[in-house]
Amino acid sequence: RGADGVLFTKQQVSHSRNGTSVSYELHLQLQDGQKVKLLYGLEREEQALFIELLNQWLGSLDAQLDAVRAEARSVPAALREMARLARHIFADAAQPGFTGSGGQLPMFLEFWTQATRDPLIWEKTVEPNGRYVEYFTGLIQAGIAEGSLRPEDAAAAARAVIALAVGLLLNGLASPGSTDWAKTVTQAVDMLLEGLLQETA
Repeated sequence: RGADGVLFTKQQVSHSRNGTSVSYELHLQLQDGQKVKLLYGLEREEQALFIELLNQWLGSLDAQLDAVRAEARSVPAALREMARLARHIFADAAQPGFTGSGGQLPMFLEFWTQATRDPLIWEKTVEPNGRYVEYFTGLIQAGIAEGSLRPEDAAAAARAVIALAVGLLLNGLASPGSTDWAKTVTQAVDMLLEGLLQETA
């Protein structure tokens, strides 16, 4: 159950000369009672629910990134503010006695764990990577155009941003209590920006 409605699955049974096949559909029942089909043709009920959870998590992340970009006065300011967004993701790592339960860091790990076991979930998990490369490539190009960033290879810089983000998430999972991860994210982005910022006279 979420703010938009209630998720539920529906089983579909098909009969043919080759036998009986079972698949699952994922639906959303809105608060006004309307039902919307989100996914279909899935082999397992938990597969459907897991993919929708991933989509919801990424949708929330996309909305936050877009809001930051719209309000930031420059591309470097946007990247620094995006780094600050990671504070609530890394909040788990700051909790004494972190055991990997609850919160967004364990959820990120669960996405990757499930993806290694299921080809369809793997496809859905890695699918957004190209979209984020395009997003950050456009952001870097905007920084070059506004004169705040050096005229470097924007796609390479975008991949560096994504690699930094994923690497920090994995480090936060591997050793959650070893450092202040929220502060580390900000410092890492500042160091990356030092190589991208346009030199001023």
